[in-house]
Amino acid sequence: MEHTDILDDHFDGDKALRGLQFSIYKSFHTPEEMAFFTELLDRHDIPYKTGEQKLLIDPVIVGTNLAPKYWVEVPNEAFPNVNALLESESEKAVSTADLEKHYLNDLSSAELLDVLMKPDEWSFEAVAAAKGILQLRGVSVEPETIQQARKNRIEAIRTPREIQPFWLFFYGGVGALSGYHLIILISLICMAMGGYYHRTKSTDPNGDRYFEFGEKTRRGGLWVIGVSLVGLVAGVVKLFLER
Repeated sequence: MEHTDILDDHFDGDKALRGLQFSIYKSFHTPEEMAFFTELLDRHDIPYKTGEQKLLIDPVIVGTNLAPKYWVEVPNEAFPNVNALLESESEKAVSTADLEKHYLNDLSSAELLDVLMKPDEWSFEAVAAAKGILQLRGVSVEPETIQQARKNRIEAIRTPREIQPFWLFFYGGVGALSGYHLIILISLICMAMGGYYHRTKSTDPNGDRYFEFGEKTRRGGLWVIGVSLVGLVAGVVKLFLER
């Protein structure tokens, strides 16, 4: 079992920043990796929060979780600035010698251009390396072309998903029937799934929040909650009438 702790807030005493919405920007496996990133944010006066996921049960019993356990949150509106900062720092750190033996050299120029246009799928170091390798190959890349491609990429990421109606009817039907028969746990699970479809949001690479599911699915999620609740209320009323 796990729980999360916010380790620290880094606002430099500015209370106005406490009204900002923060989202997880990057996750890390070790405190040292996280410290390298937070030092960079400190140098550029970017506020952030740090967090840690802790096991409530001894790892010897439940096993070691290989997922990153530390993370850094930054204000949503600061995402573009942090993106530009990390890309710039990565470009400074990559040397010509590094580029000549970099694993991305095995990619074609078209594939390297794809790396530049989809930075959300790659590390900043990889994006900087792809840019440098293209320059060594004499491939000219217009900044405006890259920016437009990245804008299109953001729009594609923000495109909401729609699930098959079967699942909405399934959760709604199961939720209503289990509620009517007072199988409360299953009824609550179905309501939770309805809430998941109705309210789930994600954060795009620019820090903007968006609904993960489309309007039809979101309305369907609300319907799942409603029919499950009606079934539960009907079950409770039936129980009292039978007494």
